[in-house]
Parts: sequence; structure tokens; C-alpha cells
Amino acid sequence: IQRINDISDRLLNRRRQLQKIVPYRTPLRKVLHQVLEEKRTEMIENNGIQIEADFHDDFESIVPIDSATLSQVLSNLINNSAEAIEFEG
Repeated sequence: IQRINDISDRLLNRRRQLQKIVPYRTPLRKVLHQVLEEKRTEMIENNGIQIEADFHDDFESIVPIDSATLSQVLSNLINNSAEAIEFEG
């Protein structure tokens, strides 16, 4: 078990080093659009909730996070919001 722990520690340390060298540069608008398109269908079919979003044409932020993590955070926010709406009526 100690050998497995040592290997996982080395892999995690290596990943941290690589992240410092090559930081994530995720286009926020692109990820938002992808998540919203996925959630629009899910929310209307499962909850009867319609999602609308409007972005300025010049909205092009780059964020230092990987796209999978950002997608999961946004998806969770939408899911939590839908649950809150259901409870509130």
C-alpha cells in the first residue's frame, strides 16, 4: 500500500508542476454555451424550466480552470437553481 501511495503522490506532484508550467486557459463563453445547450434540453424535459441567456458579442473571457471542472460547476449551479425553483414553486 505504501508503494501505491508513493506513486499517487508522485503523479499528483507532477500534475501540479505541469499546471504551473502550462496553466489552463478556458474560453468562458464557449463552455457556458455548451453547458447551457445541454441543460436547456434537460431542464425543459424534466422540470418544465426554460433557460435563457444573452451574452454581449464582445464577451470573450479566458479563465484559468480546466473546461471539465468549469462545466461541472456550471451544471451544478443550474441543477441547484432548478431544485430551488421547484421547492419555492
